[in-house]
Amino acid sequence: MSAWGLQLITSILTADNPREAFEYVVETKAITPQHMLNMEAKLALEFMITWYERPLEFGRVPSKQRVEEQLPHIMLPEPREPLEDLTETVKHEFLRQQLMAAHEEFGLQLAEAPNPLEALEFIRTSVAQIDEQHVIDSDIDFATSGPTIVADYLKRIQENDGLLGVPWPWTELNKATQGIQPGDLIVFYGLPKSMKTWLVLYLGAWLVDTGHKVLVFSREMTATTMSLRCTSIFAKLAYGRLRAGTLNLEEYTRLMHANAKVEKTLKDGLLTFTKASKPDGSPGGVSDIHRKILRYKPQLVILDSAYMMTNDRAGAHSLKWGDLAAISQDVKQMATSSGVPTIMVWQENESKALKHKGSGARGTASLAMASQLIYYCDMAVRCILHPSTSEMTLQFAATREFEFDGFTIHAKPGYNFTFSKWEMYDVAEKPQEPAPGATPTTLPGADELTAIFTESLGTPTPPDLVGGGSETPTD
Repeated sequence: MSAWGLQLITSILTADNPREAFEYVVETKAITPQHMLNMEAKLALEFMITWYERPLEFGRVPSKQRVEEQLPHIMLPEPREPLEDLTETVKHEFLRQQLMAAHEEFGLQLAEAPNPLEALEFIRTSVAQIDEQHVIDSDIDFATSGPTIVADYLKRIQENDGLLGVPWPWTELNKATQGIQPGDLIVFYGLPKSMKTWLVLYLGAWLVDTGHKVLVFSREMTATTMSLRCTSIFAKLAYGRLRAGTLNLEEYTRLMHANAKVEKTLKDGLLTFTKASKPDGSPGGVSDIHRKILRYKPQLVILDSAYMMTNDRAGAHSLKWGDLAAISQDVKQMATSSGVPTIMVWQENESKALKHKGSGARGTASLAMASQLIYYCDMAVRCILHPSTSEMTLQFAATREFEFDGFTIHAKPGYNFTFSKWEMYDVAEKPQEPAPGATPTTLPGADELTAIFTESLGTPTPPDLVGGGSETPTD
């Protein structure tokens, strides 16, 4: 039995960067357990894929010791070839075995077929089937594949506590959605300056912290602004204080801890910002985003200010509804073909939002500029900000595979976007204002910060809030 597969397994596990080696073999070169002619190599790769795809610890490759403990009888030889050569050899050996088996069958058909034309047709069909196995395609014979797909689906649900896709930061949403599914197009929309960008950056940073690769597109924000915002999220710092440079000693220490963790854990390009510009510096289109996906291989794409993209079909950028509808449709096709879920940030029309206030409408009528987007997306989430309480309602205005109304989260720039309550607010609703002289709710109190950071850093020194920077929420 061929040992090339076992050598390939060892080469991945002992690589300087096992994750990068694994992704090259499984994602770039599309090696599957089926390619392994050695049963132990097949079982090892299946185990490695299952380990890598754990939703809440995504992207981790098991150690060589872990694989040997899982498969006590496996003997992993030292690789004699580079990883790239071993990958090609495994594919060639698999193809050679298929051709040899087909050759024997061809001889039988030629000897037994009453008409040689029937044998010729059999050979053509068999070769086409072998060729199809070496081309990535989506054709599925339900009778053959359906039962296996369903069995695998149920197995993954059981192994991951009901979570199948990229996880959300909110347990309540994971229970309803089973995570963000491959190929999903999700739209977050709301009125201008309603912290939509803050929300998706928080989501991206949270996913990066669980090992997922995230690609963020934005043409409105500079690299400095993006870096400041993400740093405040990773360090759980009030953004206004970081931006104003008024951190106290405890906060500065926390910042240093976060920076050290980022430098240690994000070396694999887990978080990438891009403007996806064309060579002349003009706004890129969906094709340019797709090019970045092929380069960075993210598990999630975030398109902030998606309406600033170029319509590839027209070769120009405009805010006409036809161009924006084309962009939305192309983004959905990109997400489906690449399998990478994509989040688009969009604007809401204020006059329409207020017109439908309190009507019981789910909110999609106020989606600005390209209402057709609702037909292409798998999920539309309306973001309704309440500045006086520093909260945001996430209203699920349109969903394709599940029913869910929504909930309210905290909306405190930089340090708290956790679940708040099930009660939801309507647009332009004004909760009770704090009493005169009361501490503004947008500034974190010492008790709140202590509760947030004790788990990760131990009991901190209460921060000095005097002279803190403004935390006025903006997109």
